[in-house]
Amino acid sequence: MTENDVYENKVSWCYDGIDALGEQRNTRIWGNDVGHCPVGTSLIWREQKPVYIFRNVYHHLDQRKNYRDDLNFQDCNNTATHQSWSTALKLNAGTETDPNDLIYFIHNTVHSMNHSPSTYIFDANMEIVATTQ
Repeated sequence: MTENDVYENKVSWCYDGIDALGEQRNTRIWGNDVGHCPVGTSLIWREQKPVYIFRNVYHHLDQRKNYRDDLNFQDCNNTATHQSWSTALKLNAGTETDPNDLIYFIHNTVHSMNHSPSTYIFDANMEIVATTQ
């Protein structure tokens, strides 16, 4: 499927606000209002590029609790945790050799409920260029 537009929607109180899955090519996600979700937009298929995500508002992005003994939740140190942090953009991790230059995340507004002590700023290659505390 090619030439997809996901636009001017108001989405709230779900896990993935916008879940752009499948064999989509040249997808444009714009002008959406996503609130009270742990994940703003989910792009977990490598084959769906290019994707343009612009002029969306992601607000009140909050953590998702890990209930009981859910083994899927590990922190960065591979330790079981009771929480999952919020994110405006969820990507498939892939490998270091996978191209990441066909996802354009520009002019979006993001507000998180997470009270993380750090904010990370990424360049076009998704490399961390600055950290604030």
